Amino acid sequence: MKIPFTFGLGPHEPPVIAASKLWAAPLPISRRAFGMSPDSNAFDAQITYGDYFSAAQDFLEQDRAAVLCRAVGRLASRRVEPADVSQVAVFLVKHGAFYHPAWIQAKVCDRWWSMVLNMALSPSGRTILDQEFENLERLHREMTAPYWPQVFGRGSGRTPAGRRLPMFLGEWLDGFHEFHLSAVADDAPPRVVVWNDEVENRNLTAFQVQELLRQAALILAYAYNPLTLEAILDWHHAAGDFVVNLGGVGLSVRLISVRRYAPMAELEQPDVAAILDALLVYLVNISLRLRVDRSDGIGHVACYPPQVIPAICLGYLQGIQAGAARRGLPEDFVQTARRFFALHDEQLLLPMVDAVLMKYTPDDVARHLLQTGAKTHASALAQALAQL
Repeated sequence: MKIPFTFGLGPHEPPVIAASKLWAAPLPISRRAFGMSPDSNAFDAQITYGDYFSAAQDFLEQDRAAVLCRAVGRLASRRVEPADVSQVAVFLVKHGAFYHPAWIQAKVCDRWWSMVLNMALSPSGRTILDQEFENLERLHREMTAPYWPQVFGRGSGRTPAGRRLPMFLGEWLDGFHEFHLSAVADDAPPRVVVWNDEVENRNLTAFQVQELLRQAALILAYAYNPLTLEAILDWHHAAGDFVVNLGGVGLSVRLISVRRYAPMAELEQPDVAAILDALLVYLVNISLRLRVDRSDGIGHVACYPPQVIPAICLGYLQGIQAGAARRGLPEDFVQTARRFFALHDEQLLLPMVDAVLMKYTPDDVARHLLQTGAKTHASALAQALAQL
């Protein structure tokens, strides 16, 4: 039995069918494309909406819908056969720099199950797709924490013209939304807006902003391997890599993308001193990077104020502690690290801040913005580490 597919831009939008004008329209290659001419370089003239939806359907139908059945089976903790799937809806929800994600809804035994289909159309997306799939699969297997999505399968789908488009199917983080700094003025408290297509966008309170960055630091630190120096690299707030759920008690943060998971440096002999030095360098690194975003996601580079640094440090230590326990490191590892961090005052930390910033590309606006406040950053970091 052939599974019925429907296509659209969202559950509350009109369906997109082959007879629709949109079906033959060129696909935007970034969120900046909206409001621009369809024949501008903001669109891919070689790939249409119809190509996208057709390739998605082809991928999900392959081998008797094997990937789709495996995904729902893992989510539902039961065996799923193609005959159990009565309908599939594909909603194209975002045009990112690396992927064009679709929200997949599959109706199985009268219940809807959600997944995400990340399709790589850009050269940069095609380059990292296999690597990201493997990173997510490995982290989910080794670290067993719900901080990043599961992945279910990868491959490619054919367009009507026979062109293959690479993609992978993963876990849809229901209730989680992108967030960004918005219209931040100098010396003003950060205004962080959570994007939500279903309801009105929400501004976070000052406490929620602190909690947001604490959890983001915890996730990065939990994944960090102090012995191999492997870390999650190349993530960006501006790309929407972290998402937040405001439902329930408090808020929950997740990381949806792991484009690189690799050593920050090579350790010939991983002695205690080298491990602790690297641990502090990584903290300096993420304390800077977690402050950087783009206003409203696509505007000018903006920074969270130094007041968020204590929350970042707290989350970092919590993540290192949880990760160390998972990796079987000695119980006093975190206490040793804590004492080591506290030995570093502003004068010792400032050269480290400068060294990290020098690794940014020379034309990186964030580098220049952070360099102007490097001394303040080092001072806030030293105070936070002393208090921890």
